[in-house]
Amino acid sequence: MGVGGRMVVHGKKNKENRGWVNRVPIEKPPFTLSQIKQAIPPHYFLRSLLRSFSYVGCTLAGVWVIAHECGHHAFNGYQWVYDTVRLILHSALLVPYFSWKISHRRHHSNTGRYYDRLASHYNPYGPIYSDRERLQVYISDASIFAVIYVLYKIAATKGLAWLLCTYGVPLLIVNAFLVLLFATYSLDIVKSIDKNCAS
Repeated sequence: MGVGGRMVVHGKKNKENRGWVNRVPIEKPPFTLSQIKQAIPPHYFLRSLLRSFSYVGCTLAGVWVIAHECGHHAFNGYQWVYDTVRLILHSALLVPYFSWKISHRRHHSNTGRYYDRLASHYNPYGPIYSDRERLQVYISDASIFAVIYVLYKIAATKGLAWLLCTYGVPLLIVNAFLVLLFATYSLDIVKSIDKNCAS
C-alpha cells in the first residue's frame, strides 16, 4: 500500500473462497512503470496551467478531466493550486475530492485488493484511509454537503424541475461521456505504447 496507508487484512481467506477476485491477476506484469513511461512520447508529459484551464471551455466533461488530471499531478506544478481546483470541481460534480484522490492512488498501486469491511469514500474511519488522512476525508464530506446545500437552495428558489434540467441531466451526460472519453483515451495510450515498443 502507499506510504502511511493501511494494509489490507486478508485473514485466513484463500483463493478458493474469494469468488470473482480469483480472476484478478496477482502476479507482477512483465514490464516496469519506468518502461511504460519511456515508451510514451515526451510531449504527453508537458504541463501547462493555461492549457489545463482551457479544457473547461470544451465541454462540461472538461471539469472532470481537469479534476482527474489534478489527481495525477498533471495539471500544473503547484500542489495548492490543483488541490484547490480539484476540491471545487469534484465537489461540484458531487464527488468527494480527497477521499477519491487517496483511494484512486491506492487503486493504481493495488488494483483488485479487497477490504475486510465496507469501504466508503464518505467514511473517514473506513479501511481505505489511515489516521493521518481522516481530516482530508472530513473536508471532502463537508464540501459535498456544502454543494448539496447550494443545490437545495437553488431548487427552493428555481424549482426542482429547473435544477434537474440545468444540473441533473448535464451531470448524467457528463458521467456517460466520461466513460466514453476515458475508454478512448486509454485506447490511444495503449496504441501509442504498442507503436513505441514495436519500433
